[in-house]
Amino acid sequence: GRSCLRRTGPLLGHVDTRSAARDMEALRRALGDGKLNFLGLSYGAHLGSAYAELYPKRIRTMALDAIANHSSSVNTLFADAAATYEDTLNRFAAWCAQTSSCPLHGRDVLALFDSVVQRADQQPIPAPECADGSCRPTVTGGEIRMEALFLLLAKDGVPAIGFPSWNDFAIALARADQGDASRLSSPVSANPSEFAGLAINCADYPPEIVT
Repeated sequence: GRSCLRRTGPLLGHVDTRSAARDMEALRRALGDGKLNFLGLSYGAHLGSAYAELYPKRIRTMALDAIANHSSSVNTLFADAAATYEDTLNRFAAWCAQTSSCPLHGRDVLALFDSVVQRADQQPIPAPECADGSCRPTVTGGEIRMEALFLLLAKDGVPAIGFPSWNDFAIALARADQGDASRLSSPVSANPSEFAGLAINCADYPPEIVT
């Protein structure tokens, strides 16, 4: 948080969720709209609840889904996320052990994952399919951990809408073990708005760093 404040400066005091809710109200008024109709998903649900706290009489209809529990401490939030990640990785390994079509069937999946991450920590693994600049040309252990978190979101190998399957993760891990981490590389974008969520989290957790 202190690093975020040092790098961002006074702007950090204006990118928290309540500030975003006030901006949303300013837009509603500027457009001359009536009472707000709002659908909030994930972070949008937190934004909607902040708006409701500030402007309870200016809402017509509001639906909030998948809201983060911001009454929990940041340590609890990340500890819970880490435990869930570990549990899901274990279920993925069990699925591969039971599913003959899994590209890693018959292998020690957890040991393989640890080995690939350790190798990437020591020396980033090349991602030759990223030569066009669309994704990072090498992949570190930290990047593999983050991409794995996304790839594990599917349930029991079945892809959810917009998400890959566990089979995709198994293929990506097998290829990384062979020296090609292209499918575990993060997209490259020049759009700084992708990092806006980091600044919001710095401002929301914890508020005492913002001056």
